[in-house]
Order: sequence, then structure tokens, then C-alpha cells
Amino acid sequence: MAKHFVEQGKIKSESEFDIVKKKIDEICRLTFEAVKPRLDSKFGCFELFGFDFMLDSELNPVLIEVNTNPAMFTDTSVQKDILPKLVNDTINLAV
Repeated sequence: MAKHFVEQGKIKSESEFDIVKKKIDEICRLTFEAVKPRLDSKFGCFELFGFDFMLDSELNPVLIEVNTNPAMFTDTSVQKDILPKLVNDTINLAV
């Protein structure tokens, strides 16, 4: 994704996109902090959440929604690249 923004002239280098990722991480952290008392915790179980973001013209992330049942189909090349790694990483964390 960072490569796309470099090609579009929005950022000078892919490393500049780290600032955007840090903002997204902070929004996710704050979101979980806000709902922490309402989350169920069950031993031996985990849940995968899907956070949907938009970026404005200044590359500021805006949270659109959080899904408790994120789509896991591979309709696009991006999904084909990301989802297998996501599933593998999730299983490795759970096991």
C-alpha cells in the first residue's frame, strides 16, 4: 500500500507510511480500550476483528467500522496476498 502512495506522490518514501500505520494502531488500541469491559473472555478461544479504515487527502486514517466477522474471501489480489499470512499468523498466535 505504501508503494501506491509513493507512486501517487502523496509520500516521498514507503517508510513515511509508518506514521499512518502508527495512527491506525493507536485508533485500534483506543477502540479496544473503550469496549474492554464489554468484551467476553473465554479460555482457549479467540476472536478476529476486522477494522475498516479510510484515508483522507492528508492520509489521516478514519475508522469506518469494526467487524466481528471479517470477510475472509480472496476477490482481489491484495486479499490473495494478505489473507493467507493473516490466517497463518493468527493460528501461530493462538497455538
